[in-house]
Amino acid sequence: MMQHHKRNELFSYDFENSEKNNFDITGLLKLNREGKRLSYYSAITLPLLLAACGGGGGGSPAPAASPTPAPAPSTSHSGVTVSASAATVEEGGEVTYTLTAGTVGDIDTTVDWSIADGSSDLSAVSGTVTLKANESSATFTVTATDDTDAESAESFTVTIGSNTETLTVNRSDNPASDVTAASSATSVEEGGEVTYTLTAGTAGEIDTSYEWSVTNGSSDFVVASGTVTIKAGETSATFTVTATDDTTYEAAESFTVTVGSLLTETLTIGISDKLAGTEAGAGYITATSAADTYLYDVTFDSSGSVTEANDGNVIITGFDASSDTIVLRGGYGSSDSAAAYATGGTTNVDVASDINGDTVVTLGSTNDKTSTITLKGVSDASSVNLKSIDQPADSGSPTVDLSSGTVTAAAAGEIFEYSVEFLNGVPVATDGDVTISGFDAAVDRLVIKTESLPSGYAKSSLISGNTAGVDVTQSITDTRIDFGVNSAGESSSITLSGITDSDLSTIDLTFEVSNPTIEGTRVDIASTAVTAGSSSETFVYDAAWDGDEVVGSDGDVTITGFDLATDKIVVLGADIPSGYDRSQFEANTIGSQQVVVDSINDKTVIYFAPDSDGASTTLTLAGVADEDGKLNIVFGSTIAGASTAHSSVPVASSATSVAEGGDVTYTLTAGTVGNINTSLDWSIADGSSDFSATSGTVTLPANKSTATFTVTATNDTTAEAAEAFTVTVGSVSTETLTVNRSDNPASDVTATSSATSVAEAGVVTYTLTAGTAGEIDTAYDWAVADGTADFDTASGTATITAGETST
Repeated sequence: MMQHHKRNELFSYDFENSEKNNFDITGLLKLNREGKRLSYYSAITLPLLLAACGGGGGGSPAPAASPTPAPAPSTSHSGVTVSASAATVEEGGEVTYTLTAGTVGDIDTTVDWSIADGSSDLSAVSGTVTLKANESSATFTVTATDDTDAESAESFTVTIGSNTETLTVNRSDNPASDVTAASSATSVEEGGEVTYTLTAGTAGEIDTSYEWSVTNGSSDFVVASGTVTIKAGETSATFTVTATDDTTYEAAESFTVTVGSLLTETLTIGISDKLAGTEAGAGYITATSAADTYLYDVTFDSSGSVTEANDGNVIITGFDASSDTIVLRGGYGSSDSAAAYATGGTTNVDVASDINGDTVVTLGSTNDKTSTITLKGVSDASSVNLKSIDQPADSGSPTVDLSSGTVTAAAAGEIFEYSVEFLNGVPVATDGDVTISGFDAAVDRLVIKTESLPSGYAKSSLISGNTAGVDVTQSITDTRIDFGVNSAGESSSITLSGITDSDLSTIDLTFEVSNPTIEGTRVDIASTAVTAGSSSETFVYDAAWDGDEVVGSDGDVTITGFDLATDKIVVLGADIPSGYDRSQFEANTIGSQQVVVDSINDKTVIYFAPDSDGASTTLTLAGVADEDGKLNIVFGSTIAGASTAHSSVPVASSATSVAEGGDVTYTLTAGTVGNINTSLDWSIADGSSDFSATSGTVTLPANKSTATFTVTATNDTTAEAAEAFTVTVGSVSTETLTVNRSDNPASDVTATSSATSVAEAGVVTYTLTAGTAGEIDTAYDWAVADGTADFDTASGTATITAGETST
């Protein structure tokens, strides 16, 4: 049996069942045997004599073989056209080129492509694209380099085989242009500010920075140079220069402010109204040969009398009474120039000659704020020229805060401060044992600081025998002041090394009253029963001053667990006199104010004066009988370091307009800096869909002058016109912020086709061209009516990419 098939099909022969045959087979012998069957594929002519099993005679000769047909020739793709996904591209963007064969070949066809002069602008500028056998299209992609160089748009020729296309790279690195600079003023006073504003006619696509400087202004301005930056997408930026508010008298002075190449302008600092002269804070001063002016800081009352000498003791050698002048600086007299000051009488300024042939100017009336100016060699006190001026003081004499250990005087005219508390009229040290080495009795001062001071208590009260438990003694080389013992029986002292003066006659020692302080935890009494909860607490009881006595405001209160050794009571009321103490409280004229120790019932009761209705209140310390007078109770109108919020807070914004996706920063600056955190709420009216956040809280930290918050315009894809919003910051600021929209679609769009007829397998290209590029992608749906069976794709979407004008 033999089966015959088309060329290239299988031929079979059955050896066992056939008779002997002699014939030709065109085929390829398959070199494997499967049982007794051989298989052949048509490819060559092979004469073959087949015989039945057992063999037989020969047959007739085989007919001549037919010639083999030649294989069909390979064909390349032809009629290749090229289309681009876009004719323009942004930096960092891609364009895809599609090659489409009019006639599809049966072998791979490669096409070289290149971009002339594009090596610095495109990630690759040449290559090969392959149309694979029996496929009709192939693509390759070019990417525009995303650098930071500012360049204008540039066109490149893309060559693909024999086809050429033009590709334009739209630059996205253009800086702000048409930039101008203007100042808020051309003159400024010391401490004042001038703001410079840069405005761009066209916003940049990158940040645009300019260096600015004030020529020779380092000593006259807080900052004299810097960089101002107009951020990408914004049209303005500002910087501020601040004239230094120093204490030096200077004539008006002009400076040149330069802002890049945009602005060169003169800025004048007005004449300083501060009187020029030598600060006579404390210590020794030697006069010059010129006419000297010595500035000494004092406190005047409303009548012009000096109540406090704020600078220390001063000794001036070489003072020339005929040309030199002493000016008392404080809040009295003209603020523009020094005027003669009349001494004596009630002025508390005495000018007198002493037995050493010197003139001594004694200033001040307050116990702890009196000082002297000694003019060495000036014997005629009447010749001294003394004036006053209403100008602010300087920082004063150097101050040394004593706590414990040994301190060495470092400069002439220092003020050494040591703290005590008065317990039942006795000064008890709160600082430890201190030794001062190098103390100069002529110009240095020792200040005893306290929150309360018994009436009339002064340096002489410390002398041995004048105050129980307080003593002043001297050794061969030193003088020591021992203070009273506290509730634990402990005492501390001050030793002046190298000074021998048991009556303190040569030592400038004064007392200074300060506002009450909080020790440990503050407890504001708000109920009738209070239990002490920690080892160190300060209980604040509110009261009022009626002009003579202290009236309780917190009602009857009992404190349980009060500790005489560590706890403290502050009676706080407006207008309570500074330094008012327990002895004055108990010595009131009416006698209703008392501190009663009840040993039998183990308590101490503080009775306050009755109010206008005759009702009186008490503060009881249960379980405490203060028989030794160690109760730490002070009176005052203000707590030292009391919490104060920031005030006079203006708000400045980094810009008044913003692009979508952009930020605007608001800066709050406190005119008066508080010592607690101060928070202000801010909000943007009707801005919920236009800003990432439309409300919040900004906090000025304690002891810091500035704080900022930032708002961000939402970068959505909705086409809208510019819109203005109101930004409110607490009650201190209301500003307008405009969002410049960046969501406009392409406009003036037209569509054209490459042909109005097409052969089967042909291509027609439709081009959309925008008169104005959009700021967002702009998409159009397209469709071929009833074309589903006749076109590869009969519908889709064409998109003009943001910033481009065609697709």
